[in-house]
Amino acid sequence: MKEYEAEVLKIIRGESNLSSELLNKLYVESKAKVAAENVRELEEKIKDSVKLRDELFRQYDTITRWAELYDTCDIETKKMIISRLMNTIRVKRGYEIEIDLAITCEQLGLTLDDTKASILPLAKGA
Repeated sequence: MKEYEAEVLKIIRGESNLSSELLNKLYVESKAKVAAENVRELEEKIKDSVKLRDELFRQYDTITRWAELYDTCDIETKKMIISRLMNTIRVKRGYEIEIDLAITCEQLGLTLDDTKASILPLAKGA
């Protein structure tokens, strides 16, 4: 399209071998082709977004089911649930605890407030 746009200047100056009608036809075809490619790319992005959304919903549903189960299950089941969410838990002197999660808080839609050391819901738009 940029080449066709540059050719317009040559036609105006009388330096081009192409007629204005032919150039206009080529330009319109090129513009339609670019628009079709843009639409295809956007459709692919939408499909990818839908897949990501569906995967996040699936993960969220799994975690909420685990949370509901955790409240009512025995200690062995609680250990299994914790092992799926956390890679390691280290207790240091003075009962300082370090936890390596299997997933990030951001993936769960949570943020860690360092001043209170508690997990808070991530604000919309943050």
